[in-house]
Amino acid sequence: MLHHMDSVISGTKTKDGQWVAQSKEFDVESGSSTLPFEGGEEMDEDEVEPLSRPRSQRPSSSTSDFTEDHFNLLNGQIDSLTSSMEGLHHTAEDLRHTMGTLQQSVDKMTSLL
Repeated sequence: MLHHMDSVISGTKTKDGQWVAQSKEFDVESGSSTLPFEGGEEMDEDEVEPLSRPRSQRPSSSTSDFTEDHFNLLNGQIDSLTSSMEGLHHTAEDLRHTMGTLQQSVDKMTSLL
């Protein structure tokens, strides 16, 4: 069975000003969080013990490369995509209205025959 998955992304700012992104997938249909594994397999979050690093430990370089600039750029791209989707929605509404008008014209012409 194929489920629709949404990613939930959040970020925290470290003491040195770096943004650390945290992401997990959320199954919209069942409401359960899942953790992706290599090979595309997924496991329920309840089956996995959470890994946490001591607060005094600095984040590894692989997680601390996500800066505030990256975060702002990502938010800008999301805003742009949202605006584009809103534009497409309005275009679809206009098209739906035009199709209704055309259908009324066809119905009127058909009744005259």
